[in-house]
Amino acid sequence: MELEIECRDCQATGLYSGIAEAGSCAIVCHTCRGTGKERITVTAFSERRRRGDITKVFPGSFGICHGDESPGGCSYEEWWSGATPAPCEEYYCPYIFDNRGMSNKPLERCRQGIEGFGSIRRCLFYGEKEICWREYWEKQKSGVK
Repeated sequence: MELEIECRDCQATGLYSGIAEAGSCAIVCHTCRGTGKERITVTAFSERRRRGDITKVFPGSFGICHGDESPGGCSYEEWWSGATPAPCEEYYCPYIFDNRGMSNKPLERCRQGIEGFGSIRRCLFYGEKEICWREYWEKQKSGVK
């Protein structure tokens, strides 16, 4: 199905003004050619499709190159049936797994451990990931966010 939508590059104005356009100057938008609209082709969702080439599923990459032997995750069939893949607790900490933005830490001591904008690998508690995971899972069970 084809849809006509507002141009995402110029917000339907037909003009673009960015870094190279000084002051009150603009150029004709290259995406919509000044019309303010663009055409996209979409396929209506009917059902989730199976994949035959996947055997294991992880909740995210988190900077790790996952393989079949990586800890955590779950089988494709378990995931397909509704299971939530487990994190690789040996490879990263709850901060990496569940941090949703600046100052939105999963544990109280994350802010102290990272000291502002420090590297996660230099976290004061990075060598104690198992303690952090234990605290994280206890917090999840209690429903505290």
